[in-house]
Amino acid sequence: MEFTIQVMADTPQTEAQSLSYLMRRDGRLRSTEIRAADSRSSPDEMSALGDVLLISFGAGGIGIAVVEHALGWLQSRKPTTTLVFRVGGIEVEATVRSVQDATELAQLINTLRTALGEIASDEAS
Repeated sequence: MEFTIQVMADTPQTEAQSLSYLMRRDGRLRSTEIRAADSRSSPDEMSALGDVLLISFGAGGIGIAVVEHALGWLQSRKPTTTLVFRVGGIEVEATVRSVQDATELAQLINTLRTALGEIASDEAS
């Protein structure tokens, strides 16, 4: 299973590296492959809109653990930092403000949990 997390920030590469480092240190995510990719459409572009983390993992609850980890990380970032999760055909944007609101946070997690579950069902078929 795969999905992406785009990190949009004042310094997207630094922030994406910080999130990637934090996730790699978590023993629960050791089976998860995390690769960084530049979101620039061409190398000639001056700056990226954000850096992208490509997340690959097996079945199970690892996907939602990655999501919860990323949302927890986002709570400690500058207000200008945004994460965009893309899983299947679904795109969910999380801002620092949205993860500080319990209702919005629950909606984000439920939306992503549903998307991850649908992908897992499709892959099992």
